[in-house]
Amino acid sequence: ALVISHDTYRAVTEITCCMDYSPTLFRDLAGVMAWIGASIVSARSMVLMRGVMIATLGIQDIEGNSFADDLARLKPIPELIAKARAGKLDFAGELPRRRSISRGRDVSVAPRVFVDNQLSATASVIEINARDRIGLLYDILGALADCQLQVMTAHIATYGKKAVDVFYVKDAFGIKVIHYTKLEQVEQALLAACGDGANG
Repeated sequence: ALVISHDTYRAVTEITCCMDYSPTLFRDLAGVMAWIGASIVSARSMVLMRGVMIATLGIQDIEGNSFADDLARLKPIPELIAKARAGKLDFAGELPRRRSISRGRDVSVAPRVFVDNQLSATASVIEINARDRIGLLYDILGALADCQLQVMTAHIATYGKKAVDVFYVKDAFGIKVIHYTKLEQVEQALLAACGDGANG
């Protein structure tokens, strides 16, 4: 299921998806939003016991508006999601061009990564603070995948140019990330992903 709605008060278009879960699904959705030139200003996802993911992404155009007056930009989304899930979109080639698109004045936000293993009984909680840009969530999810971490729940928010992303993750064995070396690897990978030159 795919539902598109517009919140005129917040000037945000919301994309809500309910689909069969795959480890790359949330990243594919983030990639599709970047593909159409949308900035993700909020997002949340949850993997249900029945093997289904529910994800809601709030998007804006580069001027900070919803897409209510630009519905043509949203029309390809179902087809793009299907192509992304089939591996038929060249995100690596396309998204670097999207990253150069910015809005407003340039604001410096030094990226920071925090890992908490006390907040949840079953997952490590990773918080990432970084300068928001098109494709940021896609790159962060790619870094987590490269570190062989599974995202169980995600909460994405932006405050002006600052993105604050929180992920509940497990390692490849379904447990928390506790080894010092692994934690350091994850932190370095995420910091690299937050740069404007991330490879995604």
